[in-house]
Amino acid sequence: MKNKIKKVLRIGMFFLILFLNACSNSPAISSNPDASFSDTSNTFCMIDIRGEVVYPGIYKIEVGSLFNDAIQLAGGITKNANLDDINLVAIITQNIKIVIPSKKEEIVDKTKININTCTIEELLTIPKIGITKANAIIAYRNANGSFTNIEELKEVDGIGDVIFEEIKVYITI
Repeated sequence: MKNKIKKVLRIGMFFLILFLNACSNSPAISSNPDASFSDTSNTFCMIDIRGEVVYPGIYKIEVGSLFNDAIQLAGGITKNANLDDINLVAIITQNIKIVIPSKKEEIVDKTKININTCTIEELLTIPKIGITKANAIIAYRNANGSFTNIEELKEVDGIGDVIFEEIKVYITI
């Protein structure tokens, strides 16, 4: 029993030393008001990247990086991203928020998808609709007949009020 206690204490001490070592290597506060912090040789800032990126969130990035680097940190763009007004070679010099807009406006201008006659491929062009939801829509339609109104789509498994509000601009009956 004493050997188990000694072993647990040794492991605990090991992790405590690792933790304290990590704390002593934390970045120093920069005197540059536009940067969040710096380490021994590089200055970093924080970006808040939102919109049509795979992993929106807050990221640490080196000052002098490009907008494209920030997008790559966030996992790249989604299929709905509209980069027409984004300067991908703009240089990041301070803490900023970047919003990648959606092609939503362009899609709304196109013909809406008729949920009573569409294919799975057509359903997959709607934001927030993946293969599982597309299959569920087709299965619901096959089991219950044509939709009588677009709100009936909320009865399909996986499509609640939130998803419906986001996709209703893309559909019709």
